[in-house]
Amino acid sequence: MSTASAIRRYINQLPPRQIFSTREVLHFGSRASVDQSLYRMVSEVSLLRLASGLFVKKYPGMKLPSVEEVAAAKAKAFSKEIFVHGQDAAYELGIEDSPSDKAIFYVQGSSTSSFLSHIHGRRVHFKATAARRLYEVNQRVGKVMRALWHLGPDRLDSAVLKKATINLNREEIRALRHSAYRVPWWLARFTNHSVTLCGKVI
Repeated sequence: MSTASAIRRYINQLPPRQIFSTREVLHFGSRASVDQSLYRMVSEVSLLRLASGLFVKKYPGMKLPSVEEVAAAKAKAFSKEIFVHGQDAAYELGIEDSPSDKAIFYVQGSSTSSFLSHIHGRRVHFKATAARRLYEVNQRVGKVMRALWHLGPDRLDSAVLKKATINLNREEIRALRHSAYRVPWWLARFTNHSVTLCGKVI
């Protein structure tokens, strides 16, 4: 079976809207033949190139992937995971007036990078950060902690905390208090002083 045929067969078996990377099909032939096959499929409009090395099967009326979906697929291609940036988490919780004006996601490790999302015409940034900032990953507690961390000590007060934690349940409030060893001292002191185990703000 030729490289092009093998790639087409692989793509046809993918669910609609599932993004795949060049890395996933490299075993079907040499890098040159794989790149050439993907290029032809994009030219034939059977594939949509989302970003360098990222594609999705194209069909009439399809819903285009979001920036977050493209970013997640790009990170996955390099065995990484994306996490909501502090400002976006704060906006989601209603304690910031606007999200980040850039598409920024936290990633594990020490290397910061970026790529262009062709379908959105935006550059997506992967900001390397310490593992402790990724506490509770993308769960609600993690988003609250990253949002408060992003605001900084000068903007924290009981009203902000109440708004940020209003939807947390008892177990999540407990997790928030127990996260003290993972966060800066000022944030640990603030949350421990202001939050009770029952999920109420003093």
